[in-house]
Amino acid sequence: MSAHGSLLVDWVNKYLIRSGSLWTEKTTSTYGSWIWKKLLKYRDKAKTFHRVKVKNGDSTSFWFDYWSPLGHLHDTIGDRGYIELGIPKHTTLGEVMDMTRRRTHRQPLLNRVEEEIEKHKQNRIHGEYDVALWKGKNNCYQKKFMTKETWSQIRVAKPLFVGHKKIWFPNATPKYAFVTWLVVKNRVATGERMEKWNQNVNTRCVLCSHPMETRDHLFFLCPYSQQVWRTLVQGIMLHRFTTKWEDVMKILASRDLDKGKRFLLEYTFQNAIHVIWGERNKRRHGEQQFTPEKLVKLIDKNVRNRVSTITRGGNSSLAGCIETWFATRQY
Repeated sequence: MSAHGSLLVDWVNKYLIRSGSLWTEKTTSTYGSWIWKKLLKYRDKAKTFHRVKVKNGDSTSFWFDYWSPLGHLHDTIGDRGYIELGIPKHTTLGEVMDMTRRRTHRQPLLNRVEEEIEKHKQNRIHGEYDVALWKGKNNCYQKKFMTKETWSQIRVAKPLFVGHKKIWFPNATPKYAFVTWLVVKNRVATGERMEKWNQNVNTRCVLCSHPMETRDHLFFLCPYSQQVWRTLVQGIMLHRFTTKWEDVMKILASRDLDKGKRFLLEYTFQNAIHVIWGERNKRRHGEQQFTPEKLVKLIDKNVRNRVSTITRGGNSSLAGCIETWFATRQY
């Protein structure tokens, strides 16, 4: 391990890396925590990101580190290389360079290894530690390990979800935003999705008895949820009011409304999704049922409390939200 002078690295090298190299530690080792055992399991992937810039060679594994254009020598030559080159498994590059040697072999690959040893021996810098390099973006190796760049290389990149700003906006409430995010991605367990897992599941909408509960039906084509949605936002949306999911998302993405009304619409949208989904789940589990009017009062209270909290915090741009909410709501 690199990072010379680190107490943690020194401790790991002394107590966990008993073989002398991270790459040769057994995955069945009884030493270390479960995190350490997880790290050992991911070594093959880590090897593809790691290179060594040789200085004195004392901390570089001859067989298992990537210190020359020939790559990881053990992967290329195998165990037979220990005998053919006369270099034991746990030898460092520094120890190899200290040997008085250059041998000639019948195999061209082994002669190339001897050439690399000789080249590094001539360029050796005593008193300087070897430098660990990590692959970043554009396959450039650098001294600093960047988690973001590594993650972007090991994952399968998917198209950017353009609607994220409609969900994660300033002053949103995290629990409402999280449920909304799942609903927008159509990842909640509606009857339609549960049927894919189990053909015998009840797909009926528990709010209106429609035979197939889908995301678009539940928000807001269902007569129950439609009544809640209409009562809450028709005064804001006016002639643009809609209960079709795709149309609602288009309106949320537009910038036609002023800042106050847009915040009210976005926040009410998330509140309505959270409360309606909660009511749906309660009914699925046989709990007490609320009327649409009860849900409207609950959401109405949540919105007013949130706006009051924001305006008390000095957000002048939303100062008129309370008046707007009262003006667009019918009591």
